[in-house]
Amino acid sequence: MDNNTSFNSTIYSYDKTKVGKRIARSTDRSVYKYGENEVIKFSFLVFFVKKIRNKMLNDYTTCKKYLKDYLVITTDVSNPLRREHIEIQPFIQGEIFSLKHTKDPKLRIQLKEIVDISEKIINDGYKEVDLVGHGGMFTLCLSNILVDKQGKLNIVDITFLETRSLGFVGYFIAPFIPIIKARQKYIINRFLN
Repeated sequence: MDNNTSFNSTIYSYDKTKVGKRIARSTDRSVYKYGENEVIKFSFLVFFVKKIRNKMLNDYTTCKKYLKDYLVITTDVSNPLRREHIEIQPFIQGEIFSLKHTKDPKLRIQLKEIVDISEKIINDGYKEVDLVGHGGMFTLCLSNILVDKQGKLNIVDITFLETRSLGFVGYFIAPFIPIIKARQKYIINRFLN
């Protein structure tokens, strides 16, 4: 897949025989190896909240314009006639961005650039980008960012920290957004200062 490719939502199938072992799990998704060089992500909340798929597609498309050098190419293989959200991405061999990575000046520069771009996104009228992810709520890391073996930061999950686009269900999630934002701010400040 080419790094300049935008979100592809025209493929509505995937090869079930290529789905391997589960390698990660978050609040909403399970991630499996997919063939040799890719991963496949299955959302389970979309079964209950159909609007999640549209939110993920829209958030990705918007963030790709700003964070194209860091955002991992994502192909949507969901069938729009079903309640599903399934994505395929290149497999990034690396580690979740954590405190130990802040000792590397090149990684700190990249993180600072991501943070600066995220602030520009807010200044342009969008909501805050979720970098902390599920894992960062429980450990000192930004779990939506992986450090690959070449020392490059890769954003593997992207969404805005907002719930209005989810309709009625968003009201149940909204109380958690300030907590997520505060945690993210704390981790970023700790990593960059």
